[in-house]
Amino acid sequence: MSDQNNPKISIIIPVYNTEKYLRECLDSVVDQTLRNIEIICINDGSTDSSPAILREYETKDGRIRIIDQKNAGVSAARNQGLELAKGKYILFVDSDDWIELTLCATSFVSAEREQADMTYFFLTTRHVLSELFKKRKLTKADFLTDGYVPSKLWSRIFLLKNNLRFRQEIRYLEDQVFTWDAVTSNPKIAFVPEVLYNYRLNPDSLTLKNTNVVKKIGLAFDAIEESLKQRQVFEQYSEIFYQQKILFFFYASFPFGWKHYEEKKYVKKIVQEILATIDFTKFDFATTYHISPAYNFSIHCFCCWLKGSSYFYGLLYYFLASLAVAKRKFSRAFIKK
Repeated sequence: MSDQNNPKISIIIPVYNTEKYLRECLDSVVDQTLRNIEIICINDGSTDSSPAILREYETKDGRIRIIDQKNAGVSAARNQGLELAKGKYILFVDSDDWIELTLCATSFVSAEREQADMTYFFLTTRHVLSELFKKRKLTKADFLTDGYVPSKLWSRIFLLKNNLRFRQEIRYLEDQVFTWDAVTSNPKIAFVPEVLYNYRLNPDSLTLKNTNVVKKIGLAFDAIEESLKQRQVFEQYSEIFYQQKILFFFYASFPFGWKHYEEKKYVKKIVQEILATIDFTKFDFATTYHISPAYNFSIHCFCCWLKGSSYFYGLLYYFLASLAVAKRKFSRAFIKK
């Protein structure tokens, strides 16, 4: 039997209308080989059968605790879970994903051995750190490239000591903001080079349906910058911060990605402000983010275009990015067939 008063890991699962995937998620959690865990499910105002599924599992497993709240978003749900958690470590799981049955045991052993504040592991989808790990020793800048919160086991004491919480006013890239706050708080980091978390590309997810993305990207990076400056560490991280900000705006502003003219003006203004501050030519996006040389060249054309208003680089950027968009659409159509 597990010690419910002293669980080794608290698993926090925000749940919002994921009835299609929730059973697979919960099965992977309750069947963990490490039994001494608590499972905190935050029902974030679901309107489908998710609450009924949660109650069904609650009757079968005494480790499950269900909290109902009005819909307030994933950040509010995770914060609610943090307030209730008793475990030495925290694991966040999204309710449309599932985890390997050894995730808790494997990451717990590594965290204990290294006395780590953050213990990383791989996702089944393309994972930047997995590729970097094969090539060289990882640095703090590398960990800032991976903003996905569930791909880590977190020390609860570390989160409490540094007052790390999710920004509920940020409704897009909230994981990125949290990760920046955490990694720049000087955690001791452990690394498990195994695939332990299964990320599902869910077409119904709120992330994929987000609108007015470029403004929301701006708000997220404003929050990161404000936090860094408040803690007086902005200069230390400014290069990777600007590099990441440019990359996010680059992907958000692919040809055919503009929603309307005002968004295009907004991206140009933000990126031009960055380029007036730093020398982007020293940035190696390909190495840092493990992207192809073609994408790296496209980003540099994007920057050259906006910095110098050069139509030549602008045309190159549009041509290369349009090819990338067409290739992506063709690949998806081929897979569907």
